[in-house]
Amino acid sequence: MRRRLVLSAVAAAVGVAGGVAAMLGAPAARGGDAPGPDFGRDAKPFLEAYCADCHGDLPVEGAPTFAALRDAASATSEAGLWRRAAERVRAGEMPPSGALAPTADAKLRFLRWVEAATPAPAAAAGGRSPLRRLNRMEYHRTIADLLGVDETASQRFPSDEVGAGFDRTGEALSLSPLLVERYAEAAEKIAELAIVVEEPGRPAVRRFEAEALSSSLPSSAQGSGRNLFTNGEIRGEARLPREGTYLFRVRCASTPAGDEPAQMLLTVDGKGVAAVDVTADPKTGEVVEKPFRARGGTRPFAVAFTNDFYDPKHQDPARRDRNLLVDWIEIVGPTDPPPAPPESHRRLFANDPGGDDVAARARRVLGPLATRAFRRPVRPAELDRLVGLVREAVADGAPFAEGIRDALEAVLVSPHFLFQVEEAGGPPDAAGVTPLDDDALAARLSYFLWSTMPDAALTAAAARGELGRAPAAPVRRMLADPRAGALVDGFADQWLTLRRLATATPDPERFPAADAALRADLLRETEMFFEAIVQEDRSVLDLLDAPFTFVNERLAKHYGIPGVAGDRFRRVALDGERRAGVLTHGSVLLVTSYPTRTSPVKRGKWLLEQVLGQTVPPPPPGAGDLPATGAEGRPATLRERMAQHLRDPACAACHQRLDPLGLAFENYDAVGAWRTRDGDGDVDPSGVLPDGRKFATPKQLRALLRADPAFPRGFATHLLTYALGRATTPADAPHLDAIVARATREGHRFSAYVEAVVESVPFRSLRTAAPPPESPR
Repeated sequence: MRRRLVLSAVAAAVGVAGGVAAMLGAPAARGGDAPGPDFGRDAKPFLEAYCADCHGDLPVEGAPTFAALRDAASATSEAGLWRRAAERVRAGEMPPSGALAPTADAKLRFLRWVEAATPAPAAAAGGRSPLRRLNRMEYHRTIADLLGVDETASQRFPSDEVGAGFDRTGEALSLSPLLVERYAEAAEKIAELAIVVEEPGRPAVRRFEAEALSSSLPSSAQGSGRNLFTNGEIRGEARLPREGTYLFRVRCASTPAGDEPAQMLLTVDGKGVAAVDVTADPKTGEVVEKPFRARGGTRPFAVAFTNDFYDPKHQDPARRDRNLLVDWIEIVGPTDPPPAPPESHRRLFANDPGGDDVAARARRVLGPLATRAFRRPVRPAELDRLVGLVREAVADGAPFAEGIRDALEAVLVSPHFLFQVEEAGGPPDAAGVTPLDDDALAARLSYFLWSTMPDAALTAAAARGELGRAPAAPVRRMLADPRAGALVDGFADQWLTLRRLATATPDPERFPAADAALRADLLRETEMFFEAIVQEDRSVLDLLDAPFTFVNERLAKHYGIPGVAGDRFRRVALDGERRAGVLTHGSVLLVTSYPTRTSPVKRGKWLLEQVLGQTVPPPPPGAGDLPATGAEGRPATLRERMAQHLRDPACAACHQRLDPLGLAFENYDAVGAWRTRDGDGDVDPSGVLPDGRKFATPKQLRALLRADPAFPRGFATHLLTYALGRATTPADAPHLDAIVARATREGHRFSAYVEAVVESVPFRSLRTAAPPPESPR
């Protein structure tokens, strides 16, 4: 373990040095070519020349002081502050626009010293891994693989919260009382779909002794039955296996009084089934039987006495008090023919040996079920509790299959099903970090790539202890499986913020073609494009400028691509000028626009955050709309309005990064159609990035972004965040460096990123202790 950590740290340091050098256009240092990083030569002069004016002993308002960064020893005591300063320098945010700018060599030497001198906090495994529940998509897919049931109950779950850009982040996936209730409802409905409990020709009989049921007249219980001596009811609940026809049977009698018999009302779900005149003498009684239709599930029923009568002066004492007496109630059925057992039923009962030994049969059925549902071998005590539910149901007269259904419901509301409860595969090290056991690693891998439970092959590999030794071995097989389409729905749609298309509302007067059908086409294009990157194992750099896409006739017309007819999507080649890569997809361009116009700020922010992996702070207080007029009161062009950002020091630090990126895509209108003019003026997409790199067209910017090491780093950060179900932290930096370094060596293939993530220490480990806090400054 220790050797692997040391090698990982060395690889991370090499990766960072190379990445920074490439980003700044300078050659990476090689061993023996130059002296090692030195505080007095590389860091101290940089702080004095470029930082001291704002961050000295008397810093400007809002700026942190660097007074503690006085010597090389502060690299350990103030590691967090050093790293935050380096991140701002690396991103081009500092020094701010207008201040003295460092040379590329000075910037490189400063960043190399910070990376070499500061320790990565809790570098053993990165941030803390939270307990994470299944999100809605994972729940639905897991039920489908576990039982073969295409359930819809999860559609009624509350929407999953998003954290760190994804809806599978443990900190964001809370468990509300409403969701607990929905889980219970879903378990009941899914169990009903999965298991048929009827035995042909033998409808189930559910008997309820009247005195054991609740009543609005508590004192009515007498011996074996209840005497409803005034208007009131007896209430209970019956578990019905499915929608169908049932019989409501009641053994009852009455004592007469007045000129009419006792009237009994039978209800199910609060609705009347039948009103019955009861005339039988208490010594003989009678059985009343009435059919009714009901939905499956737990249904409330009641027997009510509705016409009480009392005449204490009647000459015949036996006719002075009209009462209703109830001995027992039965709910029988379903009485209509049962449906053919579904595949889920046949799968669950494949190991049922039959016979009279209920416990033995239940163990044979429930053992494999619970093991698959919990994504680990079921424990004896857990299986005993499930078997106990079956025995209890059978003892109450229910069929064996109904007992299994009760146990299945219990499995589906267990925390071990609803949450990824991960087990340690060994003792914690000095940092409080333990390796995951193979079963937990299999589950983490399958939910990362498939958004569902492990399949038989992955479970078998875990049982043989192979995943701990080679966790990435199954990756290629899993990426080739159709279930890897979950990476499109789960990862790509959220990373590229495509889910915003569902609520996007382009102005129908300005953009009449951008109706719901076109928006659906835009989404389909990007999903098919990303799927091609995965299935063909292309370089992730092709996401930025691949010269192909997928269109149907409607979308081709929107893009101006000739020769496409019909609704079927097909792959088409692009010339690489107007269209290439996901950045020119209408889906991305639409979700980064306003309903009536484009937004260079939104597009620039999207590029910085989603493509380059940089953080954009919120605007300062008081930031408002830019003036709409320019010189001499004439309407200002969009570029003129955006230029005003750079004249305001409070805005310039961010907008010098945002605006050039966003303006580069002004050739695309608010719904992604190409244009050369905006209003009365020509579109000018040219720009200069904060580090001095220039471009004149969107194609040239795409080339710069493809060559920028910030994109592989940003992509790896998003992918690791999604895989771990938590936000990355500074402690993950060396592991991200190693992931990018490995993928770079392998041509940035998509599978290389996935394999590197799966083999990273954070993915393979379970943190059991919080990392040490960083300096608050």
